Amino acid sequence: MRARQGARRGELAGSAQSAVSLMLREVRTPARLGSLRLVPLTSRILKDSISVALRRHIYMADALQTAGCAHVRCDVLYTADSELAKAATNEGLKVVMIGGL
Repeated sequence: MRARQGARRGELAGSAQSAVSLMLREVRTPARLGSLRLVPLTSRILKDSISVALRRHIYMADALQTAGCAHVRCDVLYTADSELAKAATNEGLKVVMIGGL
């Protein structure tokens, strides 16, 4: 697929649209099974995630998942990312690996 040039505001061009489509497919099954929880990004979670990122030397996206999970006191964080799993475990979360990256 050729990326469209000059996408209008509110539109995604080429590879960005493909990436979003892939992400939506990835969340369909857990959402259908009721095992996906979307957590609003509050200032508290954002502040906590910055602390986690600095303390654990992880990407901000991973720190947001870790802090969000801790904030809502999730039972288990499922991930295929070993670095995220290590950081979340070190933050006191129960983690289940579902594959491996």
